Amino acid sequence: MDKNEILTWLERRGTRRNVEGMARYGIEADDGQQGQELLVGSSLVVESQARHQHEGGALDEKGARDERNFVKKGVNWGLRAIGRRNSALNVAALAVAKRLALSEEASCRWVGKDALRELASPKVRSRLARRAQ
Repeated sequence: MDKNEILTWLERRGTRRNVEGMARYGIEADDGQQGQELLVGSSLVVESQARHQHEGGALDEKGARDERNFVKKGVNWGLRAIGRRNSALNVAALAVAKRLALSEEASCRWVGKDALRELASPKVRSRLARRAQ
């Protein structure tokens, strides 16, 4: 599913109740630009770019800079999920996590350190080694 298909899907399912719910979290529903901005920082984009790492794509770290707790946790969840898929994605996710952990921004450091803790753990490493066999 590409970005336009996702936006179309979201628009068809959007209701006034959804818009009001988003407002509680500081998300404004406008002309669709907000949805595009959210997609750019989402784990969907991070995952897509990680899959195409061999083509020179880079993992998107934009969402890690967002101070809102639910965004920060979502980026962290996405990065950890990607890093647990296979050894190649683990290496890419670890590289991003290391960069984030060294950041001057607190939210980036939190995402990076938390992802590093899990992705470099013996449990994840052994699971990936078993999958590679």
